[in-house]
Amino acid sequence: MIINNIEFNDKKDKFVIETDTKESFLLSYNDFERYKIHNEMTIDDELYTHLLNISKFTEAFEISLNFLSYKLRTEKEITTKLKSKKFSSEIIEDVIEKLKKLDLLDDYNYAKIFINDKINLTNYSKRRIINDLYQKGIDKRIYEDYLEEVFGYNMELDKATQIVETKINIWKEKHEGYDLKNKIVTFLLQKGFSYDIAKQVSGMY
Repeated sequence: MIINNIEFNDKKDKFVIETDTKESFLLSYNDFERYKIHNEMTIDDELYTHLLNISKFTEAFEISLNFLSYKLRTEKEITTKLKSKKFSSEIIEDVIEKLKKLDLLDDYNYAKIFINDKINLTNYSKRRIINDLYQKGIDKRIYEDYLEEVFGYNMELDKATQIVETKINIWKEKHEGYDLKNKIVTFLLQKGFSYDIAKQVSGMY
């Protein structure tokens, strides 16, 4: 395999390398210099595979950086993004590893920030937080100690009470007694609160 054309793509900030077999790949300036790439250079299959992997890794890494530039992401979100771009599992694993080493990807830190936001900005139940983090691919074991530390029973009880307070006047127009209590319990269970909390809140009315 012989390199028969080299161009620099300003938009991608990469060299576009083309071969006589119609193969093409991108290389950064550093990799271009490191492997002393030049026209009429003969590259065997082993070197071609190596250069192609470098090219794919660089592309996947840059996509991940761009994806992270908008907001924090989880490992699952990065993996899903790269899979949608048809990168191999090996390339994805290498990208994930590098992002972790650079402290750009940390599921525990993501979970802490997510928990704090939901505590401060919403009336989410503990179960709702756990379910949302699960959907983002974060195992409960990663953050459960922190969640228990910052989101105790009394805090969750307060949040459940606050939610009910926004609805209670409307409910009282149609329900009373046991019917009202049952309405409260059902509502809070649907919101992810425990039965104990739901019963305690319903007992206030």
